[in-house]
Parts: sequence; C-alpha cells; structure tokens
Amino acid sequence: MTISSLSVASGFNNLSNFIDHFKRTTKMSPSEYQRKYRLKNKEILVE
Repeated sequence: MTISSLSVASGFNNLSNFIDHFKRTTKMSPSEYQRKYRLKNKEILVE
C-alpha cells in the first residue's frame, strides 16, 4: 500500500500532516518504517 493511500485510509486529508504525525509517533518516516518491516517480513517468509 502506498503512503498516500495509507494517509487517506487513516483519515488524514493532508499527506504532510500524516507524515508529521507518523514521525512523532514512531520516531521514523513512513518510508523508513516500510523499508525496515518489509525486510523483516521477507526474512520471516524465507525461513
């Protein structure tokens, strides 16, 4: 799922607001989060 579609699905009308809120909550950007957990999920599927 794209970050912009996630922001709309989460109820945000503005992508910048979503990214700011996400960073405050997780201490990383949405794209950093996706990269980090996409790699972990791929490793889990391979094992």
